[in-house]
Amino acid sequence: MKSDNDIAPFKNILNNMYSRDLSRKIKSAIRQRVSHGLYFAGQKPYGYKKDPNNKNHIVPDEEAAENVKEIFRLALEGKGIVAIMQIMTERKILSPSAYKAKNGDTRFDWYHKGKPDVLLTKWTISGVQKIMHDRVYVGDMVGCKSEITGPGGKKQRLTPDRHTLVENTHEPLVSREDFQRVQTLMAARHRKSRHCAENIFKGILFCGHCGKRMSFAANLIKSVGKVLVQRPILRCFNHTAKSHECLYYNAVYYKDLKARVWESVKRVLDQMNADEISVATVQKKIDERNAAGKLQTERAKIEKRLGALTVIVRKLYEDYAAERLDEAGYQGLLSGYQAEKKTLTERLTAIAAELGKTDDREENLKKLKAIAADYADSTELTAEIVKKLIERIEIKRAEIVDGKEIRELNIIYRFINTNL
Repeated sequence: MKSDNDIAPFKNILNNMYSRDLSRKIKSAIRQRVSHGLYFAGQKPYGYKKDPNNKNHIVPDEEAAENVKEIFRLALEGKGIVAIMQIMTERKILSPSAYKAKNGDTRFDWYHKGKPDVLLTKWTISGVQKIMHDRVYVGDMVGCKSEITGPGGKKQRLTPDRHTLVENTHEPLVSREDFQRVQTLMAARHRKSRHCAENIFKGILFCGHCGKRMSFAANLIKSVGKVLVQRPILRCFNHTAKSHECLYYNAVYYKDLKARVWESVKRVLDQMNADEISVATVQKKIDERNAAGKLQTERAKIEKRLGALTVIVRKLYEDYAAERLDEAGYQGLLSGYQAEKKTLTERLTAIAAELGKTDDREENLKKLKAIAADYADSTELTAEIVKKLIERIEIKRAEIVDGKEIRELNIIYRFINTNL
């Protein structure tokens, strides 16, 4: 504060440099701990508790973990966030904040203090949504989601690409397949239908011509006499919006599609429960779909060409040694053949890696059969069956062949990623 203190500005600069250096060191230490999968946040995720033997590790909290599993189970059945929120509230299950307050977390006392008990079991949309999108429930830890810009700065949230992800740091509550399935189902959901029928094919029905998702709508048509009835219809609007991308008008009545899909699903259910579908059958379907035969044909051609190149290079050297070819011509031709050989060898390695992949087909088939066993006695197609068994449905426009209407339908089943 004194005017004769000439060194004060330099002290301020040094103090500022020290603060910034300390800030960088703290951030570096935090990132290092996160990269090693250590959990050191003050608040544990709902469904987990601190490991009594390791303060930087979390383990499942049995009571809350069952609620998390139930939320994902409801989502896999096709329930939306609002429906799940209502179900959890109706069952009088303590909300995450109320559960933590009950178990001694004083940070949530103020939130429920003096409020009626009915609010303790009132779930929120944001609470359910946060659980359904949190990767912590598949055993991963996502850290460094925010940071302070500098000494005296404000905390700001970082974009997902700057987060630190460490996989398999603790026991999962949900399998990765189910978690990814829930993310797909949630992304495909839209506003409540205004029509007379529920669309059980939400998010999984695609046009077989352009690959775009087909939309659900109602079509008014004449029935008996002058009575108009509403018949739900699924159609590809991409033909109308971008006719150069989708060349054909593709539409199907909802009732007809449901009957076709149920016919296929029922057949698959019967075969699986009778143990008639084997790994060999699935392998054949996958080979047909992935065109593995083409890769094998390409590999044979490359091996033949590599053999021919070896002969060509040998003859080329003999011509050079016999002085039938000068050095410039020899080097020019040799470099061309060597470049071709290198390219073919790299491609051959890639093909070998593709054909040598093991994808646990037997284990995946067992998973699909286990789900099929739960619906062995089903008499109609439901949203739950569709969500549990089917990954994707592709349908093409109807065509007249020999006087009969033919419509190609391709149903891709979960786990095995092919039709049956």
